[in-house]
Amino acid sequence: MKKSVLAFCMSGILCVMLSGCGETVEAPKDLEAASQTEDASATTLPDAYMNYGDTGEGEAYIQSTNNNSEHGDVVQLHTSAGFKAADLSVITRDIAEKTPLYIYIDGKEAAKLDDPDTDTTLHLENDAVSNGTHTVTFVQYDNGDSTGTIVFYRTSMYNVG
Repeated sequence: MKKSVLAFCMSGILCVMLSGCGETVEAPKDLEAASQTEDASATTLPDAYMNYGDTGEGEAYIQSTNNNSEHGDVVQLHTSAGFKAADLSVITRDIAEKTPLYIYIDGKEAAKLDDPDTDTTLHLENDAVSNGTHTVTFVQYDNGDSTGTIVFYRTSMYNVG
């Protein structure tokens, strides 16, 4: 009996500790207007970078409740008919550079992680959950902002429908 109570308490403590490891970032409600938000630093990924190719050390991929894109798979997201929103987990590991990591959805800035090795959750709405395939691009710049040279670049894809 004492062992089961102790195990229960330990699992509760572990859950509380793990829930503080990530952060939730809300993607702009209208990705078309992402660069017009109150945050003047929101950027759009230049077309020339849309197919840049893997660059830099480390991993960055997305995960849903069904699957993940770690090995190039397209993540499947499902939304209910009356509720067009979904959460998408962002997993990052061993990224060598310690400058902010920019996350773009379909070329529009969705989030900026000051710590590139922080897992997070993107709350997607509207354009980001429209039916079809969407691209998530992870980019780091040498100077920490979008005017610099790319030092880390990864892409993942998810499908809604």
